[in-house]
Amino acid sequence: MLIMKSVGSTKTPKYNATQAMLERSRAVQRFCYERPYNKPPRVSYGKSLVSMKGERLLYCPIPKAGWSTWKRLLYRDAGVEHLVKDFAHLGYESEWHKAGLKLINNKGVTTNFQHRVVFVRNPYERLVSAYSDKVLKNQGNYVRVMKTPCRVTNQPPALALTFQQFVQCIVQNAKRHSKDLSVFGTGGFLDFHWKPQTLGCQFCQSNFNIIGHLEHMDEDLTEALKVLHMNTTLVKDNVSSTNKTKDLPLSYWYNQLDTGLLSEITQLYSHDFKLLGYDPVTSLLP
Repeated sequence: MLIMKSVGSTKTPKYNATQAMLERSRAVQRFCYERPYNKPPRVSYGKSLVSMKGERLLYCPIPKAGWSTWKRLLYRDAGVEHLVKDFAHLGYESEWHKAGLKLINNKGVTTNFQHRVVFVRNPYERLVSAYSDKVLKNQGNYVRVMKTPCRVTNQPPALALTFQQFVQCIVQNAKRHSKDLSVFGTGGFLDFHWKPQTLGCQFCQSNFNIIGHLEHMDEDLTEALKVLHMNTTLVKDNVSSTNKTKDLPLSYWYNQLDTGLLSEITQLYSHDFKLLGYDPVTSLLP
């Protein structure tokens, strides 16, 4: 599908992280009173990191949305960064107690925590990031070994999956839950690297008071650390490790999809677009 550039432009107002995150939190709260968000679907939710002592912090990690940056920040803030050699491979089952944290399942109400934090990303960008990381890197070893989003039959150095095949496999897997991809809950059992973000964290049950956008990582992370009374100088050393820039625009990738497939993948992530404050139309403009 060919994505055309719109004519004309308007001046973008200066970004205010404090106001932006407040508006996101309020917007999600409004949606949570509406159907279908007022009743969480039965899906496989992920886990959150919480403070071991007291109820100061809950952070719900979303892969491909600043998770690696937050891992380093939490360990450094606890003064135990030296204990980890590779933060990229620091997973859910790691020894989080060394940083004064523990894991809990994302089930039930968690609003008793003073600060409830989540960072999210444009669904289209997050999908490309997942493809780049899990298919293009290491000869597609992740998708070959995990057999997700579908079984790969060819062998290296052949490309494991094209981007179109990658998206097709995700859509096919999601349809096993519901033929209607727009139903809230569809995609809840997908690999967590491309599971809809609104199904990885319980947005309505957690009532996050800090919702950061990866596209504004510098500003939002600085503001979040201020609220959390963490050292904001940690930002400069860590944000650069998050892949916010791409050599190719989103239109390059999504022009590879036909109209039907683009419509289906947009439907699958429609609740991410709606709740998290992204526009699927303007996202793909060159």
